[in-house]
Order: sequence, then C-alpha cells, then structure tokens
Amino acid sequence: MDRITGRGRVLAFLLGLVFLLALTDRVVFIATGFMLSDDGRYFLLLFYAPLALLFLHAFWSLGRRGVLLLLLAGLVGAGGEMAALRWGAFGVRYVYHLDVPGDAVAVGGFPLLVSLYWMAFIYVGSSLVTAIAEGSRRPVSPLTLALLDGLAVTAIDAAMDPIQVAIGSWSWHGGGPWFAVPLENFLGWFLTAFVVTLPFRLFGGLRPLPDGLPPWARYVPVSIYAILFAAFAVSLWFLDIRGPLLALFLGMGPFLLLALAALRD
Repeated sequence: MDRITGRGRVLAFLLGLVFLLALTDRVVFIATGFMLSDDGRYFLLLFYAPLALLFLHAFWSLGRRGVLLLLLAGLVGAGGEMAALRWGAFGVRYVYHLDVPGDAVAVGGFPLLVSLYWMAFIYVGSSLVTAIAEGSRRPVSPLTLALLDGLAVTAIDAAMDPIQVAIGSWSWHGGGPWFAVPLENFLGWFLTAFVVTLPFRLFGGLRPLPDGLPPWARYVPVSIYAILFAAFAVSLWFLDIRGPLLALFLGMGPFLLLALAALRD
C-alpha cells in the first residue's frame, strides 16, 4: 500500500465516522428531542473526529502551509474573541456560558476549544473557494478569493449562531436583529476569515500539493460543509427557528453547489 492510498483510507474512515456520528445525533434528536451531543463523551467524539479529519487533510493536502493556516486561524480567531469579550465587538458584547462539555478551560471568558472551531471553519470555507476557483474558466484575483473565503465562513455562522444562542451556548447583551444576534458579529466573522486567508491567497499558498492525497479526497472539505448544512437545517427546523433557514440556503447553499459542480468537471 503506497503512501497516498494509506492516507486516503485514513480519511475515508474518519469521514465515514463523522457522517455516522452526525446522522445518529440528528436522527435521535428528531425522534426524541434529545441531542446525543449533550452527553459529554459523545460530544467530544463528535467534536474531535471531524477536527482530526480536517487537520490531517490540511497537512496532507497543503503540507506545512496547511499547518500554518490552521495555527493562524486559531490564533487570530482566539485573539479577536478575547479582545471582543473584554472590550466589546464593534460596540456590542457577548458572553459564553461554560456549560458545554469541554468548554471549562477558558481564558478571559473565552473557551479555548472554540479556537479549534475557527481552524476548522476557515479551512473548510477556504477549501470550497479554492475548488470553485480551480473550476472557473477565468482567473480569480487573490483579493476576490479572500473575500469569498470570508463569505463562505460567515455563511456558516449565520445559521449556527441563532442555534447556539437558542440552546444557551452563548448570549449577546441586548440581543440583536438576527434572532438575538447583532449584525456586527457577522462582520467580525468575515474580517477574521479574510485576514487569515489573504496572505495565503496573495502568495498562492492554498493550492493543494499535486501528490499529497488521492483525487477523491478533494471532496472531504465539501462533505464536512454539507454535513454542517444538513445538521443546521435539522436543528433550525425542529427548534422552530425557521428564519435562518433562508440564510442557510442562500448563504451556504451556493458555495456547496458551486464547489460540487467544480469538482465534478
């Protein structure tokens, strides 16, 4: 078994595990109203399995550039949030409620595990944009790519944040117009992703290595984006938060469809 085949098998196993965990969690939620992810052990498994998948994919696909991207995403995301928690984000403030399994380790009210979400979301979003750009018949400027990275990542939060506020993971002082979330939050998400990916876009640092992974592995980030899409849709529908469903389909939907179409060409 050669190196690329071995890597592909590891990714295939992890992707199957993530799909099974997410599907089981949603099916149980639909049937009973109980989230398996409320159990600490299941939550950590559901949390770390996709992270392991994406971190390995980033390293094998981009090499040291992938590691640098993840580290920068985690540092910039964490730094921005700790500053926002202390001084406010564009004039608004929020607070984490540290009752989510694994969130007890915090600095200045910021759960350190959240930095891993920043790594995963920025990597997934930028991977979709890279796939779309590679499938385009026209060259796309680095600045445009970084702007699209920001939009692809912000689209995730537009659906996720109302869910997390509804279940009590965090809350915003004074609420906001987007289902108790202020619009300044999304500006922060956009700027964070844009700032992280722009240096890589300017110097071509997000082009996959030609011999890092089997061709099918290009679908891994798209699959995670699709799993997030489906999980958010189920949560929004059964929590009776229907408004963000439109944002889900108009935000994440086009990136998902365009990436799939580009990868099929």
